Amino acid sequence: MFCGEQAKWSGFAPLSVFRYLTIYVYCKSSAHGTPPRDMVKEMQRPKIGIVVAITSKDAAIGKGGKLLFHISDDLKRFKAITKGHPVIMGRKTYESIGRPLPERTNIVITRNPDFKAEGVTIVHSLEDALKKATTPLPPLLNQGGVGGGDEIFIIGGGEIYAQALPLCEKMRLTIVESDAEGDVFFPDWRANFTHETFREERFDKKTGLKYVWSDLERTT
Repeated sequence: MFCGEQAKWSGFAPLSVFRYLTIYVYCKSSAHGTPPRDMVKEMQRPKIGIVVAITSKDAAIGKGGKLLFHISDDLKRFKAITKGHPVIMGRKTYESIGRPLPERTNIVITRNPDFKAEGVTIVHSLEDALKKATTPLPPLLNQGGVGGGDEIFIIGGGEIYAQALPLCEKMRLTIVESDAEGDVFFPDWRANFTHETFREERFDKKTGLKYVWSDLERTT
């Protein structure tokens, strides 16, 4: 039988071995009820996801610190996916948004030790951001979200995406048929994410853009 207890791990490993440890102990019947060490049942990776909108031709995501597209339904989808979860972003992405995203724990990565912003938690590496995302935050820094959520979302920009991609398990892509020129690009994901779990072709009447929603899971 399962003893119904969950072991807790408070440490934080380097990125190369970063894991949540969720250990379920199988309680073998004994006089003292002591669970044997060799009955570790499960180890789970953290659920780290990426949400991004890219061009179909070259995976451009932005130019001059701005998004390339403003598609109403896609912004609504982004909100629905990330609501209630920690979101991790670089400083430039945060400044392009201009405010903390409501109902989410906002974590901003910057190399600038003097950077300050209200309503967000500020860190100086992706490793620290992931650690913060799994730790409950005080109300001032918690915009309706909760640290330690069951899924963490990386939302930009290009450098943060590149660092996070090897750790990511899922991606929510919006692939837009557009000739828009960008100066920031999403890294190549295609060799590692070949399992598509959802796909929907769409058309935005306001912008005249065709686009696809594609959810992918890591396969290698």
